[in-house]
Amino acid sequence: MPPLAIADLTLAIGTSTGSVRQRNEDRVAVAQISGANGENYFVALACDGVGGSEMGDVAASMAIAVFLDELVHTRLKHPLATLLPRLIRRVDDRVRDALQGKGATTISVLIAAGEGEIAATNVGDSRIYAWIPLKDKLIQISRDDTMENELSDLALKDPSALRFRGLGGSLSQAIGESGRTRDELRIKLLDSEYFSDGVVLATDGAWKGAEDGFNAVLKKAPTSTAAVSRALSLATWSGGFDNASIIVIEKVKEAIANIPKFPVGTLKVNVWLGNTKVVLSGVDSITNVKPPEDERPIMKSDIRKALRKKYVRSSKAEPKTPEQLNFKIADDSAPTRKKEARAKIEISIDSDQSQDTES
Repeated sequence: MPPLAIADLTLAIGTSTGSVRQRNEDRVAVAQISGANGENYFVALACDGVGGSEMGDVAASMAIAVFLDELVHTRLKHPLATLLPRLIRRVDDRVRDALQGKGATTISVLIAAGEGEIAATNVGDSRIYAWIPLKDKLIQISRDDTMENELSDLALKDPSALRFRGLGGSLSQAIGESGRTRDELRIKLLDSEYFSDGVVLATDGAWKGAEDGFNAVLKKAPTSTAAVSRALSLATWSGGFDNASIIVIEKVKEAIANIPKFPVGTLKVNVWLGNTKVVLSGVDSITNVKPPEDERPIMKSDIRKALRKKYVRSSKAEPKTPEQLNFKIADDSAPTRKKEARAKIEISIDSDQSQDTES
């Protein structure tokens, strides 16, 4: 897809299948959330389904859906330094329970609250960078969860044995992997002082083919849209060996300032998935706020159903060799019960990459 620019949030999103892979197992999303705890959030997520696993693409889709699902229904106002690790561990549990080791994914996330609080972390090798356009500043602030980096923390400093056995760059941990519990997942929060300007979230396919070139084009990019376009073009010119996805935010503070503010008791989810915008709105059933006649409380299943309208396997597609997932927008919501208003769901496809048109 061409880069999607969201002017109000000073950001751009882009993803590419590449030249070699048969399907795109990356998932990127940005969202505005009005939660059950009365707080308003901005979220940017990048997930990369682990290659070689049977359902890496499904794991990446689930990770985004579950993260937003848990966030909108969080009832206590935790500091983000407490809330973010809890959300990541819940995502890890639910992906593992659902897929039983058949799929795993990386996750990199930036979350900000309406009052200006920011937190970020990563699991896997999808990176987070601090970025200032046109000022030659691009700093990797996340740490790749790879076997080489694990060895660097030990007395064994030479990673050549890993490369000899074909394990160079292999992940040391990922979301949803089997053989461990959520409590064994190592989560490190990134220093929030790096988020005073711009931020980049990128899957490994965006930077691994030509890392020096990736750093150079991002440092010289004047805008978020230019940064996304140049990074994906470079990934293709470098061979397109992997899926490549990137989110570039020019001004994090402006993205936070533009989080819609809704009355307490109102639940709202605006999420951009590629070039599709999904809107969910409703009223929290536990509050005393009287819902409008055309709205009801957002249930957890509503978010999953709405996101499946973007990422759902097509039953009409002919099987391919190798098997390829084909995605389409499909209506799989349950029948509406009598005397019960459904949550308001709106889907829009942006016809212009520089405009956000909701229908």
